Amino acid sequence: MRLLTFLGTGEYKEAQYEYEQQTYKTKYAPIATAYFIRPSEMILFLTQEARAKHFEAFKAEVKQNNLVQNILDQDIPPGFTEEERWNIWEKVIHTINPNDEIIFDITHSFRLIPFSTFLAVQFAKFSKNIKLYGIFYGAYEHKNTVKPIVNLKEAFDIADWLYFTAFFKDTGIFPPKATALIKEQQNTMYKQKVKDPPRIAKNIADKLIDISQTISVSNVVALKDVVKEFIKTLNKGEPEDEMQRISKPLATIFQDVEKEYKEFETFTQDQIIKWLIEHGHISQAVLAMRERIIDFFIEDKKKIYEEERDKITNRINDLDKSTQNARSPYKIVNLWRGISQLRNGIAHCGYKTNVRSAKDAIEDTKKYFDELEKITENDVSEIKPLLSEPVKFTKEDKEKYILINIELTNEITYSILKNIKPPDIVKENIANKGVVLNGRAPIWLYGFLIHFYHPTKFVAVYDPRINGAVIVQSHSPEYSVGNLIEL
Repeated sequence: MRLLTFLGTGEYKEAQYEYEQQTYKTKYAPIATAYFIRPSEMILFLTQEARAKHFEAFKAEVKQNNLVQNILDQDIPPGFTEEERWNIWEKVIHTINPNDEIIFDITHSFRLIPFSTFLAVQFAKFSKNIKLYGIFYGAYEHKNTVKPIVNLKEAFDIADWLYFTAFFKDTGIFPPKATALIKEQQNTMYKQKVKDPPRIAKNIADKLIDISQTISVSNVVALKDVVKEFIKTLNKGEPEDEMQRISKPLATIFQDVEKEYKEFETFTQDQIIKWLIEHGHISQAVLAMRERIIDFFIEDKKKIYEEERDKITNRINDLDKSTQNARSPYKIVNLWRGISQLRNGIAHCGYKTNVRSAKDAIEDTKKYFDELEKITENDVSEIKPLLSEPVKFTKEDKEKYILINIELTNEITYSILKNIKPPDIVKENIANKGVVLNGRAPIWLYGFLIHFYHPTKFVAVYDPRINGAVIVQSHSPEYSVGNLIEL
């Protein structure tokens, strides 16, 4: 633990200082603070005038009483000009190490210097992850004979909440450091055995973390359920009263947090996407928009239907590819293409050709969302029939073979091979017979089906010109490749 403090040029007089039922007599309040808190090191900031007037006496008392292991001194200017105040800022920042635990005593500093130092220490809290034990002030002017040392740490807590509030307003995310502060304060109140300590504050903090993390990982499906858990937790106690006791600024911002998150419970998908865009969560918004298009074709929105969603995705991709990169006659397909290209750039972290710049990606996200909101029932219904299974298979059992009829119900591209499901060899008990394929289809689809039915007794392809099926593959001496089966 390190104590940062100052010396001025005042006529300091000896006083009896008190902190938490301990007393110490000295001219210098920071020495009393060192006695009470016992830091391992003291860093003393002082002007040339203060050095000449007080430094030797100050240092001698510290060493005589063995109050700290090490005392460092730093020269600073008076701080009357902006340049001098920046100089003080830099001195303080460069003195503080990452992860330091800091005590800050402002008793003997010139009036304007603590303000600059206060901001520097606050900056270090976030930039260097320091922990502030307290801000101490020796109230020499107090009318009592014994002068209290006061810990003004709440000033830094207020500054923290200023930052947390700004972060929440900009992003809609409740900062992890804020939730950690709530938990820490509740734990402290329990340790101090305060009367009627908070009961649900830590649980509220956990639910706020859940909401923030759910937003961060784009889990739009889970968001409403997580918010419901948050509301359930609120209903188990008196959250406003508890937040008021933990931190006055927290009580003020918490009303906004509560209102903001409760709205998610009634939000439509479009409203959630709009919220994501407005709060700068562009990647999450793009992912959600793509899923929103799929939802146009899902009847029961309360279920996920993962397999059905995959089929719809593949069919829209087929419709997109069928235009050979030209503009599709279907509004939804064109929108899907734009969002998918944007999504791919994001999903692959820029490792794609022709990736949009960040500025263009944000603008395009807003543009695509405007288009998404304008999708009509007519836009949906005109391509809905095209999303059904593009290939229909029917099976006819014959004595020595199974006739598989192929019917194309929609436009198809080669990508359907990833998802089509011809009659299964095992489930349909086809393995002990041969298979005859019949119907108009691309050569690549026939190639796929011949390979698919390779384990059967034989595979033949029907040719209407000869009114028979030509055997193209066989595992039986009864059926030779090149032979004809009359139908």
